[in-house]
Amino acid sequence: MEENRDVEIWVDGACEPNPGGTAYGAFVVKRAGEEIASWVAQVGSGPAMSSNVAEYKAVISALWWLLARPDQSGRVTIYSDSQLVVQQMRGNWRLRGGLYLGEASTARRLAAQFPASALTFQWIPREENFQADGLSRQALLQMPLG
Repeated sequence: MEENRDVEIWVDGACEPNPGGTAYGAFVVKRAGEEIASWVAQVGSGPAMSSNVAEYKAVISALWWLLARPDQSGRVTIYSDSQLVVQQMRGNWRLRGGLYLGEASTARRLAAQFPASALTFQWIPREENFQADGLSRQALLQMPLG
């Protein structure tokens, strides 16, 4: 029996204060319902940070994670509670100005390295993104008081 190579990835970002604060991005990877990887990190601090920057940084990190695993030959679904990220990555919404513009362009370039049928982006309500949301929020709570 062939192993299921399909993965699901949940991404989230948080910034406090938003905009102009410290931003964190997170992703959780699951195969057949089992967590196989997770990540959370500070993606920056200062006036160029926003929750949209953090959301896109999480997508970029997840895509790099996938690209570093050539054995990952199954379909990938990336879930996000950010309509902006999902609709822009699907090509339904244009990239406009904003602090996130550079990250959005990078995410699109990375996503273009996958066959279109192998990578999909799906919007979900925040309450369904509890694991990635929890990681990014936990990072914010551990942020030193300035």
